Amino acid sequence: MTSFGKRKGVLYSVIAVTVLAPLLFYLVVYLNSLQTQEEHTVLKVRGVELANYMESISLDVPRILDITSKLAFVAALNEIDANGTPLDDARLRLQELMRNGTLYGSNSTFLNSSNLGDWSDRMEQLGTRFGLQTNVTISNLNISLSNSFTLNFSMNVIVNSTDPLTQIRVDRAYFQTALVSVEGFEDPLYPLETNGFVKRIVNRTVLPQNISAVNNASLYKLYWSSSEGASFLDRMEGRYYLSAAYNVTGTEGLESFVDLAEISAVGVSVRTNQSVVDFNYFSPLTIDGCPVVNASYSWFKLDSSSASKYNVNASC
Repeated sequence: MTSFGKRKGVLYSVIAVTVLAPLLFYLVVYLNSLQTQEEHTVLKVRGVELANYMESISLDVPRILDITSKLAFVAALNEIDANGTPLDDARLRLQELMRNGTLYGSNSTFLNSSNLGDWSDRMEQLGTRFGLQTNVTISNLNISLSNSFTLNFSMNVIVNSTDPLTQIRVDRAYFQTALVSVEGFEDPLYPLETNGFVKRIVNRTVLPQNISAVNNASLYKLYWSSSEGASFLDRMEGRYYLSAAYNVTGTEGLESFVDLAEISAVGVSVRTNQSVVDFNYFSPLTIDGCPVVNASYSWFKLDSSSASKYNVNASC
């Protein structure tokens, strides 16, 4: 090849490189751009999936506490009614029912697959469907009295969820409460004290402070807050008086009047001279009562302290 031909070949090579270089550069940039967009798309999709998953847990936390607290409450009352024995520790047994769906270690049909342990397992399994590694931890489950007529259930929930593909991690902490009213439920003391023959539903009123209100409370079997009578949790444990375990403000207790005619009608012997205030009447102590002036029933008797509290006259 002549020197001219060589120079011509070099020139064509230079021209080719000059033309192709920008194309190659743009191609590399374009491919990198596609890869970046793809990575961004993956991150976005995985981020959305993780956010949706965590949102579903956020919505489910109050629901599961509300459900399990009510079911545990019903299961515990059913146990008392069915067996005629009080709970050894109402707070502990409610916690056991809520956590494991068991009572004294035996499965409860009321919380079959509806307890907190089952729920946390389901939430973790749901995460695996999205390719997430999730840990749900429930702690500080507590039951207390918000007031005489309301139980307060509370718990802490910690959720840690990681996407192994993108290394995105989300941690959430919840403190959740649920209130359960005892109104409309059966007073546990009655099946315990009458061999299951008498049922008494808790219906609320204010402290009766005249003979008309006292007669009304007796007739309709109403309850009011008390600083002496057993709280609902105490009653689940078979107590008659408000215990230190559940006494926070001094008004967590309940009281009502026992209907002697109702008890006698089912064949249960009655204590005709005992004060009919429930914590006095069921007490093993002898607490004499006197007939109350203008009372609706001849058997209605109160001790002097109670008569003063209700602002009625008791004549012995």
